This record gives sequence, structure tokens and C-alpha cells, in this order.
Amino acid sequence: MINKINRDSPLFNSYLEVLKNRIFKIIPLMEENNENITRYIESILFEMYGLQNVINGVKESYNYLSILCGLESILITNKDFKFIRSEIFRLLGLIEKLQKGE
Repeated sequence: MINKINRDSPLFNSYLEVLKNRIFKIIPLMEENNENITRYIESILFEMYGLQNVINGVKESYNYLSILCGLESILITNKDFKFIRSEIFRLLGLIEKLQKGE
């Protein structure tokens, strides 16, 4: 059993910085019509679902849930690039809120 990490931990904050970069990378992958983008997003989601078991209280966070839902929606939507890009920036804003403890 893993000892859970508190949401105010510097380790969690570092993880969120990496997560922001990984989510931002979706934009250039979409621009180049990368054939592995679905797998890339699924990998992020897989990791984020596991985060619930590592970080205390994260699964009760509205921002965490909204990030998961946004990524899941990007996988199944046929929206245009501009819409997806704006959603990615919204997700990045939600990660920043998580960093502030919201």
C-alpha cells in the first residue's frame, strides 16, 4: 500500500508542472495530425486516474474532476482545432488552481 501524499506537497506541485507540459503538448500533436494522439491522451488519463490513490483528497476536487472530464471529452469529440485548443488552455488553468490548493 502506498502512503498517500498531501495535496500541499512540493512533490504534487512538481507533478502538476509536468502534467501542464504534457497536456499542452496535445496542441502541437493535433496540429501535425499525429496518429498517436489518442494513445498519448489515454496515457495521461491512465496516470491521472491513478493519482486518486496517491494524493490525499484529490478525487474530491472539482478541478481534478473537470480535468479528467475535459481530457475524456477531447478523446471522443470531433470539434475543430480552435475549440480543442481553447479547452486545453482551460484545463491548464484548472491545473494552476489545483496548484493553489483550490
